[in-house]
This record gives sequence, C-alpha cells and structure tokens, in this order.
Amino acid sequence: MTEKKTDWHQNSPFESSGYTEELWLDSVERALNGADFNDTLVSRTLDGIDIQPLYTQNAEAPFHSRGAKEWSIQQSYNEGSISDVNKQILSDLGGGLTAVELALTSQLASTYLPCSNVEDLEQLLKGVHPQMIELSLQPSAENTVNGALVLAYYYRQKIAAEHIRCALNIDPLATLAATGSTAEKPLSDIAQFASHCANQFPNVSSLCADSSVYHNAGCSEAQELAYLLSTTVAYLREQTEHPQAAIDIDTAFRQIRFRLALDNDYFLSVAKLRATRELISQVASHCGAKDPKIIIDTITSNRSLSGLDPATNILRTSTQAAAAMAGGANGYNCAAYDSLSGKSTKANRLARNTHHILIEESGLLKVDDPARGSGYIESMTQSLCEAAWAIFQELETDGGMHQALLNGTVREQINKARVNRTEALSSGESAVVGVTDYPNLDDQVPEASTTTTKNLLKEVQPEASKISVTALIGALSDGENTLSFNTAYCQFSTVTAPIDSFRDAEVFEKLRARSDQYKINKGELPTAKLICLGTQRDYGARATFCKNFFAIAGINAELVERKNYVASANKEDKNQLLVICSSDKYYLSDATQVCESLTGQPLWIAGNHPKATLGLDKHGVTEKIHLGCNRVKLLDAALTLLGA
Repeated sequence: MTEKKTDWHQNSPFESSGYTEELWLDSVERALNGADFNDTLVSRTLDGIDIQPLYTQNAEAPFHSRGAKEWSIQQSYNEGSISDVNKQILSDLGGGLTAVELALTSQLASTYLPCSNVEDLEQLLKGVHPQMIELSLQPSAENTVNGALVLAYYYRQKIAAEHIRCALNIDPLATLAATGSTAEKPLSDIAQFASHCANQFPNVSSLCADSSVYHNAGCSEAQELAYLLSTTVAYLREQTEHPQAAIDIDTAFRQIRFRLALDNDYFLSVAKLRATRELISQVASHCGAKDPKIIIDTITSNRSLSGLDPATNILRTSTQAAAAMAGGANGYNCAAYDSLSGKSTKANRLARNTHHILIEESGLLKVDDPARGSGYIESMTQSLCEAAWAIFQELETDGGMHQALLNGTVREQINKARVNRTEALSSGESAVVGVTDYPNLDDQVPEASTTTTKNLLKEVQPEASKISVTALIGALSDGENTLSFNTAYCQFSTVTAPIDSFRDAEVFEKLRARSDQYKINKGELPTAKLICLGTQRDYGARATFCKNFFAIAGINAELVERKNYVASANKEDKNQLLVICSSDKYYLSDATQVCESLTGQPLWIAGNHPKATLGLDKHGVTEKIHLGCNRVKLLDAALTLLGA
C-alpha cells in the first residue's frame, strides 16, 4: 500500500506557431529588466509547490469522472428543537435541498439535535419522504449508535432497502483528532457496521474518511490528502482483516465516503479534488480493488469564513461550490454566509440557491470533467499527488494514522503549516477580502453563536453489555433510547491533545474587537494621525495605503498636514500615534526636521526605502509601514499605543 508512484502525468511540450518556450523566457527576462524570474513571477503554495506564470495544454491528461450524474445539495442541522428543525428541513426541501445531514445526541459535540430515540427521529423527519432524499450523519465516532438509530428509523418506515440512500459516516479517527478522545477500541465496531450495511443495504455507506477537521486546523493541501489516504487505509484494514466480519476489498471501498473542505483558491481546490480521486484510485490499485466506488463529499471551509463583512462569505462559498463541481466532487454542503453568528433563513436560502445558479445558469454539471487538460490544474494535481503520497508513506511507515494522532505527529505537522499560513497573512502575501484587504470601518465583529444543547448523556449512564449491530438496531426500532447503549458503544476517554481549529480571519477579528470595545468606551474609534508632507501627489499613495492598513484593526486614520498638526498638537495626550506620510523625495529633504519637531510622541513612517528612511530611528521613528511588514505585530502595537 505504500509503494511510491513516480509516473505521474507530465505536461505536453510548449506549443505555439513558430514560438518556443526558450524565446518566451528570453522575452520575459528582458521585460523584467534584471529582476529575478522566480522571485517576481513564481508564487508557491503552502506545500512549497511552484505556481508558474504560464502553462501549456496537457493533451495526455487522464479522465476523472465523478462516476454519477447526481449532485447532492446538502445542508446540516445541528441545533434547535425537534419541531423547529423539522419545519426548517421541510422548508429547505421545498426550496431544492436534496440531502439532509443531522448531528444527533452527542457526548462530545457542543451542539446537536436532542434526538435519542426513534420516536424523536420520526418527529424530526415528519412530512419528509425519506426514500426521495439522501440522509447522512455528521461524521463522528458516536455514529455507531446514532447510525443504528437511523437504520431503525428506516425499518420502522418500512422502506425497501434498495430505496434507502444514507451515509452513517462513522469516523473514529476524525473524532480523535478533533477532541483528543477515543473509545476503548476505536476501530473495533466499524467492521461489523460495514458488514451489516454491505449485506442489507446496497446504497448505504457506514464509514467516512473526513479530512475537514485537519483542513480547518490550518493544514496544507498535501497534508490534508495524506491524512485522508492514511485514514482510508486504516478503515480498509479493519474491514478486510476483522476475524468475524471481514469483507472483500471492493465492498470495503464502497463502505467509505470521502469528505473534504474546500478553500477560496479555486484552481487549487479543483486540483485537490482531482488529486483526491487519483490518489484514492492509486490506493485501490495497490490493495487489489477492481472497481472502487469513490464518492467525494465537500463542505465549506470554516477556516475561510469571516465574521467581518459576512456578506463576502457568499463569494467564498460560491467559489468553493464551483470548484467542487469542476473538480469532480459528488456534492457540496454550502454554509450559510452568517453561520459564524447564527444561521438566518435568508442565508440558508442563498446557500441552496448557490447550487441552483451554478447548475442551471452556468451548466457546470453538464461536463463530467471540465478541468481536464488545463496545464496549470494538471500540473498542480500531479504535484499535490507527489507531495501527499510522500507524507502518506511516512505516516504508514510510522504506524498509520491512529498512531500519528496519538503521538502528536499530525498535530505537530499542522502547527508548522499553521505558522506558515499566519505569517503569509500577516505579511500580506495572502489575504482575506473584507478583513485584510478592503476593510470597512463600519463593520463590527459579531458575537459567535452561543447556542448549546443540554448534554443528556452525562445524566444517563446505565450499564449495557456489547450486543450485535442487528440486535442494537432491533432494540432501537422498538423504542429503546440511544442513551442506554452509549456506555457500551461510545464510552470515551481523553488520550491525547485535540487539534485546535483555526480561521484565517480570526487573528485580525481579535484586533478589530479591541477597536469595537474602544468605541463602546470612548464613543469613537481609535485614531492614528497621518502627518502629510508636501502635496497630495507626494503623500496620496502612502496615505491611502495607511488608511487601509489601519482599517484592518478598526483604527481610523486622520490625514493632517504637518503645519496644522504642529500648531494644534496636544502633547499631553499619551494615547497618540503619528505616522509620517510622503514621498521618498520629501523624506530625504524634510523627514529629519519633522521628526525632531515631533519628539516625545510615538512616531512611525510610511515606507521602507533604505536611503530615504535611513537613520530616522535616531530621531524617534520606531516602526515602518510598508508592503510585507508584519501587520499583526504592528496593528497590535498601534492599538496598545492608542489605548485600545
């Protein structure tokens, strides 16, 4: 399973009538006028993969089909009363929803639906025609019991097995990663559920390899794919090697759904999905599977969302939905644009309609593999495959995904990637529109949703012995409560530190929250004064840059001409920040004199020209605002100086 594959597809030669790649490169070098080609035109992903400025068509690219014409329009339900959620589900289904994901009673999750017996589930889905939709559970190790409850519901509804479309999404490794908690034998029951579903329900999958928990912790694309592969191999081993419930490799593959989160980089997301299908096929080939059924579900990247300027989340989710369709996913769970502060009916509707617009008006599902042959995407797919396969081999050599989670290897790898992500955001190398680029001072950081569900499992912990999957489903269909079986099936203990979640915008939202609190206390936003030298032509560009720079943290930037400021300065006000703004020409002639006239007050300068700003630190300048500066560090310092 760990043999390295080296024959990934290569791009075709440079093609142009009478023009060669060498001639093109020669023209580029002349245009760059001595600047380095790689530093100027080549960017890199978090995995260190080069993104070239030009790619040629790949006529030899393999065909990647999603394997089915159906597309899943899915939404999740994880909080609220049973009656309220039932109304919401019926409304959403009437608006075009085709798949429902539920989070049922849980020991570990902070929000879930209080649904612990089959009567509750029948009320939750009252009026729903279950044979007409796909029902799934939010991936969790606890779905050994909650999954049995769903199967008991279908039994009570007397629906023929061939008409049931369901994903139980049992995923003990994702639960271990997210919570640090595991059952006594985390993988011991999945083979029994897989065997039962394979024998009884042709369209029901029992397991899920969910990489979104690692994605939303800040990992790179190659890391995410490697963790997905290693999880898949662990579940395949358990199914095919179980002494009492072993099944063949093709059946084992059909029992696993694959789930990824998508980010805002459209092309990279498309390449990641194509690489996923290629890599899983590679694992299937090594395992001897002849016809693996690969179903890839996708969800909104939580780390890509922002509480500031939340309407921009509509653009983010639309980009991700388009990438899911072009990349060959089988469905997308689109988050509401206001999901960080609580979902509104309007936002849910927009999330559903995102699918319909892309399907009906853009026709993205009319072509099975629309990205095929794109030089950039094929090259990125190949590079991701190579990088992910290398990480996957290391994980398998060291004992597999379970061991890597227990010993902290995965957490350590993700933490390194997260540091790189944070540094890129802080330096401006990457951006969050509406937060780090084009911020709006009128925005306020919304309070996070605090809705929680009472944890009934801590109140009811009866003794229960281990029983078969068939007997468990039978007992639940007779009205037994899932709480009665959690001691036996889902008795968790903490065995390692959890992998914390991460959002790109979060560090900037914390800065913004300080300004919001300052405004509550003082009645106005904190203000930095931009001391402008010369004319608008001299200071305009840097003043505009500074205004946007300070707006990231909710700081107002007031433009003041030097003579006007010196005349009205209140030097007794300790909470001040002055920033000199002008051209390098004025800095060379006037900056030293200006600095001396402003002695004793916090003084920064806009720009980083080595000659124009040389030696100004001797005259009170402590920081420079420029492209590539550490925005988090400087804005934190600015807020402190201004008393926020």
